[in-house]
Amino acid sequence: MPFVRVLISDKPEPEEVDISRAAAAYSEICEYAGNKNVCPLIETNGIFADSSVLAKFIKEINSKNKGVLWDINHPVRFFGEKAEQTYENIGEYVKYLHIKDSVQKNGKIEYRMTSHGDLPVADILKLLKKDSFDGFLSLEWTKRWLPELQEPGIVFSHYINHMRDMIRKL
Repeated sequence: MPFVRVLISDKPEPEEVDISRAAAAYSEICEYAGNKNVCPLIETNGIFADSSVLAKFIKEINSKNKGVLWDINHPVRFFGEKAEQTYENIGEYVKYLHIKDSVQKNGKIEYRMTSHGDLPVADILKLLKKDSFDGFLSLEWTKRWLPELQEPGIVFSHYINHMRDMIRKL
């Protein structure tokens, strides 16, 4: 089944949102997309980077056609969550992951190539493997918004090789 990403906010940082309005809109999207054989995935972005808030939200959506896109950076960087905590909260709904790596430096997030930051990518992959995850993993590289990042050709090649190696070792 194809997926479409749904964001409650256009900013990754948490901000005030009307969650009941978001729930009504997401429910409508789920119903509409179900008739098109598409599953809308709500991303761990903005206030939903707090996986306990997202878990409560997604559980209250009355649709079988719902799911989560886990951007592994946001729960860690904005809410200090451990991978196990995030997965415990939303793991049953996760169908897709945005993989990226970063470090926190002087209060700012600096994105890095996979394995050059301190996000627990290997730990997350172990959690997924333990539960026989059959969803998707993809690199999210935001050079469009952050021109100072390395060139995509270098980063994508590194990502593919690093992920293959890491998955082989699991």
